[in-house]
Amino acid sequence: MINTQSQPRFIAGRWYVVVLCFIASISFSGAQAQSDDEQDLAFVVKPQRCVTLREGQPCYVKLSLSWNSVRPMSLCVFGTGEKPLNCWTNVSEGEFFATRYLVETTRYTLKDEEGVEWGESTVVVAWVYKSRRTRKRWRLF
Repeated sequence: MINTQSQPRFIAGRWYVVVLCFIASISFSGAQAQSDDEQDLAFVVKPQRCVTLREGQPCYVKLSLSWNSVRPMSLCVFGTGEKPLNCWTNVSEGEFFATRYLVETTRYTLKDEEGVEWGESTVVVAWVYKSRRTRKRWRLF
């Protein structure tokens, strides 16, 4: 014998699950669209680390800065200064090579004509030995 009172609860429970699944799928597709927008542009700086022998010494590095986008854009890459290192106009990818002496960790940014930042990467300057203070030695002879 089937209990007729439990049948409406079963149907209501089933609709509840269907509605929850529908809401979850909408939320997931929105999150997927947002992550796709973030992946429209890729900005890579290599190497990301430069190592010197002693703290405070400049680090010699050959940088490779590259970016690519789904759609053509006009972008410039900036280092620590306000002057752009290189600019590209209405292209979907760009590459720039530079030789630098870095004394401290440097941040590189990719900006459009309005100054909106589209990407950033940092080159960390590290050292093997901390710099020693030179001791003044007294000499008698």
